[in-house]
Amino acid sequence: MIADDVMRAAVAKAVLEALPAEKRDALLVDAIKALVAPQRDNYGRDTRSMLEAAFQQAAGQITTEIAREMFRSDPALRAMVADVTTKTVAKMASASDRISDALTLALEAKLLEAAR
Repeated sequence: MIADDVMRAAVAKAVLEALPAEKRDALLVDAIKALVAPQRDNYGRDTRSMLEAAFQQAAGQITTEIAREMFRSDPALRAMVADVTTKTVAKMASASDRISDALTLALEAKLLEAAR
C-alpha cells in the first residue's frame, strides 16, 4: 500500500507536469491567493486565512510543548501552579457560595412579595 503523503505528492507532480506552463503558473497563483485570503464563517464574517490558521495552530502546538517541558523540568513551577490552582478553586468555591446565597435571598424576597 502506498502512504497517503507519497500518493499526494505523486498526484501533485503528475498534475503540475501535465499542465502547460501558463496554466501551471495560474494554478499556483490561485493556490497562493486561496491560502492567504480570509475565509468566511457560517455567518459571513471574515476569519483567518488558511495560512494564518495553520501558522497559529503550529505556534500553539510549539508553545504547548515548551510549556509542558518547562512544567516537567521545573519543580518550583509545578509547586507555584499547584498553589495558584488551589487558591483559585477556593476563591471560586467561596464566590459560588456568595452567589448561591444572593440568589436564595432574592428568591425568598420574591416569594414573600408574591405571598402578600
